[in-house]
Amino acid sequence: MEGFFFNAEPTTDLVAHPTGYDREYDADDHAAFFAPFFSAAGVLGGVDADACRVYVKSGSALGVRAGCAYVKGRMAVLDGSETLEAGGGGIVVLRMDNSPDVRAFRLLCVETPVREGDVYDLELARVATGGGSPVITDSRSFLASAVRPPSSSIPDAPLKNAQPALEDTFGLCDSADGNKLKRMKWSTVRAAVDGRIQSAVLDSWGVGY
Repeated sequence: MEGFFFNAEPTTDLVAHPTGYDREYDADDHAAFFAPFFSAAGVLGGVDADACRVYVKSGSALGVRAGCAYVKGRMAVLDGSETLEAGGGGIVVLRMDNSPDVRAFRLLCVETPVREGDVYDLELARVATGGGSPVITDSRSFLASAVRPPSSSIPDAPLKNAQPALEDTFGLCDSADGNKLKRMKWSTVRAAVDGRIQSAVLDSWGVGY
């Protein structure tokens, strides 16, 4: 069993702990900690619909709007000054390269995204070039939560017994008479409850889905 994260204490066992402390963590441990909570990669949309959006800056030069992206537990923060050349066109990717000689993010225009070993390409846009200005097709994907909504762990029966109250709480009333609750299929009520809770959780994190 492994556990994250605990304060380190000095130790004299320098064979097992060369740093002189009994708890040692690195960037891979930090990334592994976040892995169960989110999809493998994506742009953090939040309230900015243009986060990490690729656009034509001038000529064949492409720009990327400011924003953040998450890739397998690591984050890239773009300040909006980043540029790259469209070249002959292709796919614009934000490459997370964890190989020992790189350990960084890069913006590239490639023919085929790579997702193997230490390299993971997050696709941002598709670029077509011809006689004129490059044509950009936005192909960003946004980070999604992998956390099961709290309501999914609640037994179905108690919620079904509270159907009238839930309909009232979640605004599921007859449009013709606000005081008269509409008799709805339970599946509809359950979907509304799950959706509202999930939306509230993700909104609180600033994560779109």
